[in-house]
Amino acid sequence: MPETTPTAKTILTNNFWTTLAGRFSALGHENIGVIIDDSADYLANYTEITYGDLSFWDTLADKTMLEIVNMAYLVIGEPFARIFNALDTNYNPLENYFTDRTYNESGSGSNVKTGSITTTPSGTTSTTTTGERERSYDDHGSKHLGTTYDKNGDNDFANISKDETNGTITDKFTNYGTTTGFNNYQVQQTYNSVTDTASNSKNGGENRSGSSGIFSKQDLTQREVDLRLRDKAAPILVRMVVDVFNTGVWRE
Repeated sequence: MPETTPTAKTILTNNFWTTLAGRFSALGHENIGVIIDDSADYLANYTEITYGDLSFWDTLADKTMLEIVNMAYLVIGEPFARIFNALDTNYNPLENYFTDRTYNESGSGSNVKTGSITTTPSGTTSTTTTGERERSYDDHGSKHLGTTYDKNGDNDFANISKDETNGTITDKFTNYGTTTGFNNYQVQQTYNSVTDTASNSKNGGENRSGSSGIFSKQDLTQREVDLRLRDKAAPILVRMVVDVFNTGVWRE
């Protein structure tokens, strides 16, 4: 480590960024580690130009480069990985509505009944009649008529009698009805090896994307441009590391 007072340009050198790249790769972020390693010279130059003589902790003068890198990664490692992955995500900037799902439904069931196949009623039932029923007759009666007339004239036997009923019968009901009562009446059924089974399955999916209509395509385009102009991975990384160590004082 240099004996001079630590500053951004003396600490965040090419060696720092190369070592930090190895740290990212070793902890599951190999894609980020490769990019930082390939960009080590650029990151060192950007740091010197942007933050050059910004004062860092004096205690860093007594630390090895690996110790400094480990301190930086402890603070910014996982947060930067999330930021990088968000900025690196592949998407259509003119779409803000996505549905991509598949589903599979299945089911089965059984109902097993054992015993004998019999139906057994028990208990008693009774029917009770209530109210009044009044019957009246109007010229109602029956007649039994007979004759020996041979209608065919061929000496065959003929019908010699008939019954006739005339008049009307009228029934009048007052609160008349019947009531059926049950006394411990029940019907029991038992089954012998009766099995009910049921099953079903359902597969499908849905894939939709587009704009929800809240923003126009021009608005979405402008938002994408603003994002790319404002949020760049390299400046964000350098600023996050600088903020870990800087004291807010610029060296003369």
